[in-house]
Amino acid sequence: MKYVWRIQQAQMIIAIVFWSLTLTGVFYPYIRERILNSWIGPERVAIGLLLLFICVLGTVVLCGVMFDKLKFWNEQQMVAVERNPYMSWKLSPLWLEFCDLWLEIAKAVETPSPALRKKIEFVDAWIHHCEEIDPWVKSMRSQIRAFAFEEDDELLSVFKVGREPSTSSSPEAGGATR
Repeated sequence: MKYVWRIQQAQMIIAIVFWSLTLTGVFYPYIRERILNSWIGPERVAIGLLLLFICVLGTVVLCGVMFDKLKFWNEQQMVAVERNPYMSWKLSPLWLEFCDLWLEIAKAVETPSPALRKKIEFVDAWIHHCEEIDPWVKSMRSQIRAFAFEEDDELLSVFKVGREPSTSSSPEAGGATR
């Protein structure tokens, strides 16, 4: 990651120089005829190119500074996403909840294919791995469930106990259990 970042930094500097050289080559014939011949003279081409290059380079850098100051381009957001473990290899508690919901749906399939069984095993192992390496994730998942189902005790009991919700509050009254 460190080397990619350094390549990107060097690439920006090289791009600025090449843009300046390209624009200098494009605009030099027009500028030479209108402005530089009266100041420098037609025989001093190198000085004219150098002055135009400095002007174009200054303009490109000034535009970049303006973009940075006016927040049109904000590289810190890109770095924050790339270096955030919950955006790359770890899963946030909310994403683990979504994975857990998918896992429950996938387990409910009556005859799962071998590919689905492998995916179920992988997602189940990944959820347990994420909870083991980060205890904060496990506590946040329990808080998410408590918040999401605080008004519905029966639905919350499904996630705690692992049974299907019954039609009434007691299993003796004909509620389904697993």
